[in-house]
Amino acid sequence: MIHKGPVRCLCVSKDGSLLISGSSDQTIGITNIITNPDVARYLKLTESDSGMLSGVCISYDNSLIVAVATSGTIFLYDANSPKPLHCHYDAHYNGVNGCDMTTHEERNLLCTVGADYLAKLWYVDNYVLVPHKTLSGHTGQVLCCKFHMLGDGELVLFTGSYDKTVIIWSVETGDKLHQSICHSSFIYYISLFEDKLVTCSSDKTVKLWSVCSGKVRTINVIPTSSQEVLIDWSCEQTVVTGKSLAE
Repeated sequence: MIHKGPVRCLCVSKDGSLLISGSSDQTIGITNIITNPDVARYLKLTESDSGMLSGVCISYDNSLIVAVATSGTIFLYDANSPKPLHCHYDAHYNGVNGCDMTTHEERNLLCTVGADYLAKLWYVDNYVLVPHKTLSGHTGQVLCCKFHMLGDGELVLFTGSYDKTVIIWSVETGDKLHQSICHSSFIYYISLFEDKLVTCSSDKTVKLWSVCSGKVRTINVIPTSSQEVLIDWSCEQTVVTGKSLAE
């Protein structure tokens, strides 16, 4: 897959077949990493949007792709259509920093996080966003988010922030279940697989956590020279990218 600008975000579909990448060249790349890893097709942002892509995610059935931008816009795509079917403007004040998607009550549930210190939950019905809940608890920009199913079957949301903390939220009630100071600087990326949480920070560490009953405990700390690390797990496959500031 080749973009004409820096790649700023990525995700892997839940079945492990598709890699979705977002670039500053205003395109979203889709690659089937199982059957045709050397060929990509591209979706485009609207020409009127001047924001930079900050997050991408895909639905469980691979039919819906969502992209978010620093302009505050949320783009909704049919995976087979090159242009967005719907754009939701000013979703967050001062821009959207990231997104994630899951299914809840047989509907696509989207989370977006923003520079306004908020996480927002939306249902996606027929490519239209329906506001569901607004989660307030961070004291800095919210930079990343991930849904996760706990061992007891409860669906929760993890958010990482400029305030150096991770918050675990109940999706059902919107309540804050737990908040931990996880790093000495801001947390810009998190990923989960089974009961493992990974947090990446500008303090140049990657931390591996065990998630149990809505709380986290440290397993390992990995020093790194990079402040730009992206990790995504799907179907026991791991995608890791990084860029050293020394390069």
